[in-house]
Amino acid sequence: MKYRLILILGFLIGCKPKTPTLPEAISNAVMSESDLQGEADSASALWTKKVWDALGGKQRFDETRYISFDFSVVSNGKEVSKHRHVWDKHRNRYRVEGKNRAGEVYSVVFSDLNEKKGAAWVNGQIQSGDALKKQLDYGYGRYINDTYWLIMPWKWRDDGVRLRYDGTQKDSITGKTLQTLHLSFAQVGLTPGDQYWVMIDPVTSRMESWKFLLQGPDAEKGHYLWQDWVSVNGISFSTTKTSGDGKRKILTDNIRTYEVMSDSVFLSPEYMISTRD
Repeated sequence: MKYRLILILGFLIGCKPKTPTLPEAISNAVMSESDLQGEADSASALWTKKVWDALGGKQRFDETRYISFDFSVVSNGKEVSKHRHVWDKHRNRYRVEGKNRAGEVYSVVFSDLNEKKGAAWVNGQIQSGDALKKQLDYGYGRYINDTYWLIMPWKWRDDGVRLRYDGTQKDSITGKTLQTLHLSFAQVGLTPGDQYWVMIDPVTSRMESWKFLLQGPDAEKGHYLWQDWVSVNGISFSTTKTSGDGKRKILTDNIRTYEVMSDSVFLSPEYMISTRD
């Protein structure tokens, strides 16, 4: 599919890594119901709060404006796909770039994710008309998919999510007995028929694994461990998701947060200047 990521080097110009400014006590803040959306029973709401606190606190995450990360797929030890993401969470601006299935270098920038407005370049050539729409649709799909692998725990109380406590279950990969939440959707998103079961370690209150059943004719199933947790300015992220058979890994790594970022990141293709080994 994709073999090399075109690295954004220049986007760091004018970007300041974010330093924590929130008090440590913020992770203990109680979220009011007015801050939450979707549907949740009392047990799933409680476990959501525990997980958010363990990962650094919902307010800290919400107040983090800029996030950049790499999304990679490794199959049988070989990297087959890699994409670079930059996200302005507060203004719904986005940038994603890499190589598409045809091996072409692409870059897609969104001035407004909600409206799917933006620009795109393929092999350095600006796209227009139907070609632009195709690239914007592709870039938006990458945003939806790749960020979900990165920040899924923070999405449990989004609008349209139905969250239910599913009791304790034995994880078939690790053999651990884990707390389980079930997520389904009320006709929102690109694939509202998807279902997820998140397995939570009762000791650490972090995700241990997830299982999913995706909508579509093939009804794809998956079971992945969430591993290699790192703290980035007070927020914890899993950087490796490993399939039950160990043959496939999803990497969400090289994570950075920023307080300030140049607008050029979301306007120009010029930051695609070299290929990462």
